[in-house]
Amino acid sequence: MDEAVNNLKKVRVSAFDEGGFEVDLHWFLADASGDSVIIEFPNGMLKVHRNPVPPVITNSFYEHSREYLGQFKGFGGTKETPLEKGETTSENRFAFASYSLGRAEAENRLTPGDMFGIMKTVTQTDVRHAQTSQSVTQWTTVYDLNNKKLWWFSRKHPEKRSVDLNKTDFKMTGKIRKLDF
Repeated sequence: MDEAVNNLKKVRVSAFDEGGFEVDLHWFLADASGDSVIIEFPNGMLKVHRNPVPPVITNSFYEHSREYLGQFKGFGGTKETPLEKGETTSENRFAFASYSLGRAEAENRLTPGDMFGIMKTVTQTDVRHAQTSQSVTQWTTVYDLNNKKLWWFSRKHPEKRSVDLNKTDFKMTGKIRKLDF
């Protein structure tokens, strides 16, 4: 993870315009050691959140989401978690995903299927997008870091796909390989 973080200054990342508003980008990276980071660019400036708690991102920047989360029980505040099924604001979806992840951890329900279930309740769909100014979720990923497996689906390809990194040859062959999201 140190290598990825230390090389961020060599990469140029910018937002893009989609549907009349600027879309900011951010990523959640994790490795088999359990180390993780959220990388984002508020106001065009690099911000790295190392081993974020909770390890959740939605459409808003992480610091803003964490501040909002602090209002709720279990996260330092007094309010009840504000939704039953991931209401449409990015902040509410962050709160609900954080609450749901905490419950899943307490109940030892941490399979990829469990994680996809949590994310499904907070996915920004075309219907939810019509109700807000938020963007539609483009892709959803689940990592099994211990077993080195990755599952994902995207708006373009809604069927779940997977990669077993134990069976992936990372040797430099000169051939271009890509995953179609």
